Amino acid sequence: MMFRYLPLLVLAIALGLTYQTWGAVKRASMVDLKIDFEYRSNDVINRLAERLLSYKQILIGVQSLFSKPEFVDSSEFHTYVNSLNLEQNFPGIHSILFVTNNSTPKSEIGRLLYAEQFQKNDQRKLLESLLSNPKSLTAKENAVASGEVGVTDKISVGRISDGYEQAGFLMFVPVYKFDSASNRISKHDTPESRRENCIGFVVGTFVLGDLMSGVLGGNETDIDIEIFYGKESNNNSLLFDTDNSRTDKNLYPSWFQSIRHIDVQGYPWTIETSSLPAFEAHLDKSKPLLVIKSGIGISILLAILVWVLVRGRARALQAAFEITESKARITESKATLQAILDNSPIGIWFSGFDGRYRFVNKAFCDAFGVQEQRFESIHPFEVIGSEASAKLARSDVFCFKSNQPVISRETIELSDGKPHLLEITKIKLSGDGANSQGIIGIMADITEASALQDALQKSRDEMEVRVVERTQDLLATKNKLEQEMLARKVLERKVLEVSEEAQAQIGRELHDDLGQLLTGAAYMAGSLANRLSKIDHAASEQAEVLKRIAQDAIKRSRYISHSLIPFNVANRGLRQGLEQFAEDVVIVSGIPCEVHVSGDVEIIDFMIATNLYRITQEAINNAVKHSKASHLSIDLYSDAKQILLTIADNGVGLPRNYEEERKGFGMLNMYYRAQLIGAKLSIDSREGGGTKISLDLPFNESF
Repeated sequence: MMFRYLPLLVLAIALGLTYQTWGAVKRASMVDLKIDFEYRSNDVINRLAERLLSYKQILIGVQSLFSKPEFVDSSEFHTYVNSLNLEQNFPGIHSILFVTNNSTPKSEIGRLLYAEQFQKNDQRKLLESLLSNPKSLTAKENAVASGEVGVTDKISVGRISDGYEQAGFLMFVPVYKFDSASNRISKHDTPESRRENCIGFVVGTFVLGDLMSGVLGGNETDIDIEIFYGKESNNNSLLFDTDNSRTDKNLYPSWFQSIRHIDVQGYPWTIETSSLPAFEAHLDKSKPLLVIKSGIGISILLAILVWVLVRGRARALQAAFEITESKARITESKATLQAILDNSPIGIWFSGFDGRYRFVNKAFCDAFGVQEQRFESIHPFEVIGSEASAKLARSDVFCFKSNQPVISRETIELSDGKPHLLEITKIKLSGDGANSQGIIGIMADITEASALQDALQKSRDEMEVRVVERTQDLLATKNKLEQEMLARKVLERKVLEVSEEAQAQIGRELHDDLGQLLTGAAYMAGSLANRLSKIDHAASEQAEVLKRIAQDAIKRSRYISHSLIPFNVANRGLRQGLEQFAEDVVIVSGIPCEVHVSGDVEIIDFMIATNLYRITQEAINNAVKHSKASHLSIDLYSDAKQILLTIADNGVGLPRNYEEERKGFGMLNMYYRAQLIGAKLSIDSREGGGTKISLDLPFNESF
């Protein structure tokens, strides 16, 4: 009776073994998928670290622009930054700035001097708000204190269309002033010397979304990547999330997770990676399915075999036949696996602990130009040579001890007689039998890929050389333009001096010759009026009219001669010249003219003082002739930063189309003289509201 249930017992045992085998194969598939997940996670972290290092080197390269006696101007800064082609080579960097160092109030970072922006929506106001953020000020202080690159904490740069916060950070690289005495950068080896000699910072602004888009390139869509500032993972410190799924993690747990910490210039970042359903779908289910199907089939066959043995010899023979067929199918499966290995484009081999090769595939044999049968009885160094054999076995010991996959690179001469760079992966295989223990080796030829990488590096080096050469050309051109501008300024000054001397000569002749004649005519007219007063009263009144006309002509000739004769800047100064001119205006026109001078800087430069005086003359003369004003005013202010000159009247104002009057000589003369000394001239006038002419001249050491 006991043999009656033997087939069922055999079936149960076989199915149990099948279930255990299925579980082992499934776990192995899960381990393979986990290895792939960890490799891809590490690859993302390495690419991110390399990109952050590249950003640091870019900012240090911009810092090197300031390592020379002449201060970098906006054009040179713009040319250098644009030559880097950052939008294509290093996406994620939104702008490169240069801000001055404000060492007195620690609550301010300084003035934004240069800004190269790569995003149209990065307004200057937004950049200034980012720079004034307390986190930016802290990073600035850390950069000066440590002498290294300063990195901010998480900074919000706005919200994107779906409502999620757009996070970013800033990098600060200190720029130290150039010491002309030693012809090098000033000393900055201590915190005190760095604070004293720091003149500004090269600043890079980064948005994590764009940065990670450049790092990932759209390839890591099946892995969720989250980046946090600091060592804690929470929404407040979240810098980046691939699919903004942090709030849904508890509802959809991942199979695999990884938490890594990286150092960003002394500031910790935490990177969490989690597998998504799309990645988990890559789990190889074919092998477990094949095991379960084969196991069930074999279990049933074994049960049938036992049943046949129990029922009789005839049926046992039938079962034997079926077993033979199963073996044939197994043999066919082995042949299929062998065909897959032989058609693989990469070389694969399996070596035992004794160093002999127990299996090699066709790609391996073709690479070394040997046949598989030669490895069956002799040592590998007799087949492929001692040097190649030693290089292939170089990492075996480490793989044995570490129980981890080992990746190395070796240069080995293959069958074509040329050296090839091979990437070799070693995996330890542990089995129950001696023949199932050893090392699985996989080799891939990366010679061409390495050559392409070397060519890319060479291209980058050549680009850097061209940038340096171009920078030198620009500096030479800049020096040449400065010399030409200096020569032009000297020539304009000489022309002005000649013009002023010619006017002075005319003024002296008017004052000496015409003035004396008019004075004599007025005296004679007065004498004639006195004589005729007793003889002919009408003729006497006409003589008095002639006397008044002569006296008025004397006033006007004096006003014209004073206007033509330039005041002496060295002896009298611009202030006294304007006051004398105002007195002459009152005498000639009868219109009150006030002069207000303030500030603590005396204007002694002949070119500037003369042009300011002539612009004032032109504006006041126009007001006297055309404005019908009852009051005139001249305001002059000067300090260490600028000169402000304002001429105003309360007359009828200019017509609506007064801009067309700029074509007249008077307007053109004022605009030309303002441009000659580097000043900005503006006119504010309304009909019936008077006219105000303003001139703004920035500070110049020659004042």
